[in-house]
Amino acid sequence: MKKNKSKKIKLIVTVSLIIVLAIWIGSIFINIKYISNWQTRGLFGDMFGSVNSLFSGLAFVGVILAIFLQSHELSLQRKELKKTQKVLRGQKQQLIIQNRTFTKQTFENTFFQLLNSHQILVESLNIFFVDQKFTGTRYFAHLYSDFRSTYKNLFLDNSNFEKHFPKVYNQFFKTNQSQLSHYFRQLYNILLFIDKSEVDDKIFYINLLRAKLSSNELLILFYNCISIYGKEKFKPLIESYNFLKYLPFEELLNKDHRNYYEDSAY
Repeated sequence: MKKNKSKKIKLIVTVSLIIVLAIWIGSIFINIKYISNWQTRGLFGDMFGSVNSLFSGLAFVGVILAIFLQSHELSLQRKELKKTQKVLRGQKQQLIIQNRTFTKQTFENTFFQLLNSHQILVESLNIFFVDQKFTGTRYFAHLYSDFRSTYKNLFLDNSNFEKHFPKVYNQFFKTNQSQLSHYFRQLYNILLFIDKSEVDDKIFYINLLRAKLSSNELLILFYNCISIYGKEKFKPLIESYNFLKYLPFEELLNKDHRNYYEDSAY
């Protein structure tokens, strides 16, 4: 398309120049060859004064040609601008992809460090009972068994749970606060970190975290989050991400206690 336009312009310019030169040379040749008298030559010049008009017309054609050339240049500039804009859009899209990749990599580096730290913390938790040491997941198994036995021994009929639970759980938590407070604080911060992140598939990382928790951890977490220690901030996160999806309901103090959470928690 560009080549065709360029050829047309060259052709117009060439033809115009040839016509002008032919007329100019022709008038000189006639004037010299066939007219010897100067007076006659003057009359001939006056008679062909219309040549001036021809040149004026050609000058006008030149102006039009210049406008055409400018228009052509502007058209080319617009096309180049469109190409540039397309390239810039592509670069912008590439930057967005690179930024997402960087954001995800940064998030995952921190997330897996937190996950590893949490696992180390769980393995470090321990309690001695009758000359036995319970660590890691066995620590939580012993802890929940002790909590459930204490509650059932005090309230066999399980009546008025809302009245009795705060007292029993507060006593249980304070007895084990030195280790449980650190455990729950770290678990809450990992959940909050995922929640506040800009990664697309948050559920994927929630599932990775939840997979690290044993059944007894989930049970203790369940009751911690309906106590004063987790009800305000921790519980809403649990409900937002189905974090109790694999909770063993049969191990609750009472199966009806599941109603203390929104269905979204499961």
